[in-house]
Amino acid sequence: MQSQVITLAQRPSGLLQTADFTAGTMELPELGAGQVLVASRYLSIDPYQRGLLDEVPFVGQPVPIGGVVAGRGIGEVLESRTEAFKPGDLVAGELGWRSHSVHATYAVQPVVRGMHPVTWQLGVLGTPGSTAWLALRRIAEPKSGEVVVVSSAAGTVGAAAGQIAKAMGCKVIGIAGGPRKGDLICTALGFDAAIDHRPAERLPLAVGEKCPGGVDIYFDNVGGRMLDIVLQAMKPQGRIVVCGYLSGYEPGQPYPGLANAKLISFHRLKVQGFSVRDHVADHAAAAQALHALADAGKLRQIDTLCDGLASAPGALVGLLRGSMVGKVIVACR
Repeated sequence: MQSQVITLAQRPSGLLQTADFTAGTMELPELGAGQVLVASRYLSIDPYQRGLLDEVPFVGQPVPIGGVVAGRGIGEVLESRTEAFKPGDLVAGELGWRSHSVHATYAVQPVVRGMHPVTWQLGVLGTPGSTAWLALRRIAEPKSGEVVVVSSAAGTVGAAAGQIAKAMGCKVIGIAGGPRKGDLICTALGFDAAIDHRPAERLPLAVGEKCPGGVDIYFDNVGGRMLDIVLQAMKPQGRIVVCGYLSGYEPGQPYPGLANAKLISFHRLKVQGFSVRDHVADHAAAAQALHALADAGKLRQIDTLCDGLASAPGALVGLLRGSMVGKVIVACR
């Protein structure tokens, strides 16, 4: 059986382009004992995938030239040689950018159809949601009434972090690009206020206007100049969770360094990086907490669905350029 695939045609030079990918077909191996044949239904588009396209990625193993682009997804079991799954079951795992794939039983996990859209298990009820929940609980330790600022607030991790902090009784302010994203995080996700980071020169004033008393917690998904600006607004004993670095995923004008780094010492700030990979033992507890919040109506997801496997390169490019909102997912036919 052949699978439709999207492979890496060349290492990106400068900003990622759809021309860096190519579509093709790949012959699948015969199904063996303990394996399942899976048809991709939903593929998750995430910022970390950009790093996998470089020769030396910042995380994980690089995608080789000619290799299928890596990524998480949800698929339907078409054929099974194991008692663990039967045809029609939904499974989640590292499916990659392909229409069909063969996996060992241990490499995929069952997906339970519940009261929430199945796509949420790629976002607020999946790894991005666990990232937000664990980072807040393990590093930031929010207290009711505190002011929390979240960058890339319309993205999956940022949106989850803001809603979780709000459920903990915090005042939550999201930084996003453009009025549409700002309106969405306030009206659909319950943020208290939004800051538009465009134009960039107005951002310091906007942070001061929305946070006149200062910031207790900054959930940082961007780094660079934005981190430097929010540092100026941090209260003494504030906490900064460094969860992502969107400003550095693609080449551009290099940021010269944090001009306000001295404030970390002056204000006795806690600044700590976070990776969900360091907390595997806590994933089950995070999932339980996230489902409870979603069941209570305190955790929601905005989906942007792109049609067909061929849309995956454009979806990743759009995500990195900031033109996508919420959880970006490729819906495979």
